Amino acid sequence: VSGKSVDEPEPAPAPRKAVKKAAPGKIAGSAAVPMPEKWKPQLATPAEAAPKGPGWIHEIKYDGYRTLVFFEDGRVRMITRNGVDWTHRYGALAKAFEKLPCKSAIVDGEIVVQDSRGVAKLDLLEHALSQNDSHAMTYFAFDMVHLDGFDLTGAKLVDRKQALDGLLGPIVDARSQIQISDH
Repeated sequence: VSGKSVDEPEPAPAPRKAVKKAAPGKIAGSAAVPMPEKWKPQLATPAEAAPKGPGWIHEIKYDGYRTLVFFEDGRVRMITRNGVDWTHRYGALAKAFEKLPCKSAIVDGEIVVQDSRGVAKLDLLEHALSQNDSHAMTYFAFDMVHLDGFDLTGAKLVDRKQALDGLLGPIVDARSQIQISDH
């Protein structure tokens, strides 16, 4: 389709636009508190229509497993939305998060496996889990609720997403297992 032979190398992906890492205490609405051991993620609620007016953003809905990443002093725990520790099932992804450039964080996102067109498919994720193939999985991070001793839940979502981009940006490229979910 591309007209290229299989021997031609793929071009390097375009680099992400650098976002400066935010000092968590400078984010409006943040509060200095110890990192919690547990966190219950906010879940979507059904509505008759999309909200109107300013202040709303649209995020992609992925077909995967909602998972929180707890990172503290180089240790990673990957917890399902129901509170089950699946770090061992997400092996390669957990390793990828060990590179976070912070002391502690709680990141919220979705684990998916994409088909050849880049579409997330739940059956592909379930197959990868049954085969212990964590290298096939991608984590799409869409929120960060805690960073280096600061609870960020009182901050605006767009500010948390910018802080998330600043944290993950140095370790994310177009081919990494961790991706930042834009809005």
